[in-house]
Amino acid sequence: MDRDHRHADGFLPPLPRREPARQSPPPVHDARLLTDGGNEAEIRLDGVRYVLRITRQGKLILTK
Repeated sequence: MDRDHRHADGFLPPLPRREPARQSPPPVHDARLLTDGGNEAEIRLDGVRYVLRITRQGKLILTK
């Protein structure tokens, strides 16, 4: 039995396209709630402290 399914040009046919795995949407957090109405919130990741700050222009800055 011939198991090689090559085309006459010697190349294998393309693999069928698969749908990408569906991922659940990431969680959404309101920065104003994280800062409890203020301008800063402390965030910890693996014991490391980060500060999330809301600027006067309404932008976010995350610093270590």
